[in-house]
Amino acid sequence: INSTPKLEVGELVQLRANPSWDNIRSSGVTNKRKLLGAEAFLIVEVDSSPVSRPLSYCTTKGGTRWYKLLAMGSTDTFEVTERELKRPTKKTLGKK
Repeated sequence: INSTPKLEVGELVQLRANPSWDNIRSSGVTNKRKLLGAEAFLIVEVDSSPVSRPLSYCTTKGGTRWYKLLAMGSTDTFEVTERELKRPTKKTLGKK
């Protein structure tokens, strides 16, 4: 948590293929599985919640910082830890 955030407000991100549901908090979304239908998410807030539990830092995935996300095409927001996010692929962005 002492390191700088890997992602910034306004960036597009994707969830990893097999996210740990313990690291996702929904607010407004009754079913977390609905999140898998969205391809991309917009970061609305960094450090949206205090660290809730210790996890070891992984240089490739990140740490336990919480991000508030907005699903593209929806008004539902939710919080995800840094380690469950990745930068979007070119396919998601519509590039070849």
